[in-house]
Amino acid sequence: HGVAGAFASGAMLEGAGTLSNESLTALIEALSASR
Repeated sequence: HGVAGAFASGAMLEGAGTLSNESLTALIEALSASR
């Protein structure tokens, strides 16, 4: 699992209209915590 992969997955989901702003925030927080 990597940051690039997480962003790619998030971008795909957002493009499909399934990601809300809350989900994006949670994704960003998870990425920050993994550093």
